[in-house]
Amino acid sequence: MKICIVIVDNSFGGSVKIAKFVYDLLINQHKISVISLRQNKSGFFDETGFICMEKGERKSTKIARISETFFGMRKYFKKNKFDLIIGFAGVYNYAIPILTKDKFIISTHMTHHIYSWLVNNTLVKYAHNKAKYVTFLTESDKKFYNLPHSKAVNNPCFFNNIDDENVEKENIILFPSMISPRKRLNFLLDAFRKIKNPLDYKIVVYGENHEDIDYISKYSDLPLEINPPTNNIAHQYKRAKIVALTSTSEGLPNILIESMFFDCARISTDCSDGVKVLIDDGKNGFISGVDNVDEFAKKLEILMHDDKTRANLIKNARELKPKFEPENIAKEWLEIVRIASEN
Repeated sequence: MKICIVIVDNSFGGSVKIAKFVYDLLINQHKISVISLRQNKSGFFDETGFICMEKGERKSTKIARISETFFGMRKYFKKNKFDLIIGFAGVYNYAIPILTKDKFIISTHMTHHIYSWLVNNTLVKYAHNKAKYVTFLTESDKKFYNLPHSKAVNNPCFFNNIDDENVEKENIILFPSMISPRKRLNFLLDAFRKIKNPLDYKIVVYGENHEDIDYISKYSDLPLEINPPTNNIAHQYKRAKIVALTSTSEGLPNILIESMFFDCARISTDCSDGVKVLIDDGKNGFISGVDNVDEFAKKLEILMHDDKTRANLIKNARELKPKFEPENIAKEWLEIVRIASEN
């Protein structure tokens, strides 16, 4: 088959990671093209290559860039006549049936709590009805949209180098997320500051900067290390004792999946149903209120000070690992592609 995978941009983000997983799954049996809607950046498709739809300067208006992107997509689809298009492009997925008559799959990586307005959007309803298949991240998202040709599919943990080096755990709280208002590094820093005896723990960040971080100067007294994204985040998971997620909204957070494969204790805000799928509070990780920095600080302090509790949470989290093994999720994706291509 001739298949096109659509991403918003080449990055190390969650939806792009899953797009690359599907790409690797299909590339040996099919002819795969990848298009990125925004200008090139470093990410999971660096080595495989992709075609960028946005050709203009970033300083041009947003409307002009979007128009250029959609025009480029329509021209590209018309020229190539794909057997199947798989969209990992967020809200841009819903433009696909307007731009082409090719069969397509929509892979949704947004929680319905944030984008519930989309349900009553005419374009979204049209796209859902035209799609051969729609994937969601959680059963609650699937139930919310109530589509017959849909399925909740877990994100896989597909690192190949989990056991290839022996790395000693350090007193590190890992924040492997972009720096943005939604991800809230400042929330983690505020919580850390409330801990009276932080031992020799430090906060280590790996992620793109998507906001003005002048506020970081207010935390110059804290042990904070900020790094750009890395394609070897596995090594950082191996070093860290704790992984923290402090977002205001998420789908099914990859970092909460990946970290349990590397025996990191997990703590998260209650920012989505996906978090509750991945963490049973007090059994295999900790969850705090989305805006309750005091609760987050208290639970973070337990992870830092209580080795026994941390070890028990890690042990219990291992029970979830089979649900996210790549070979199991690969079977689901292969079946989805088969159904979509035959219908």
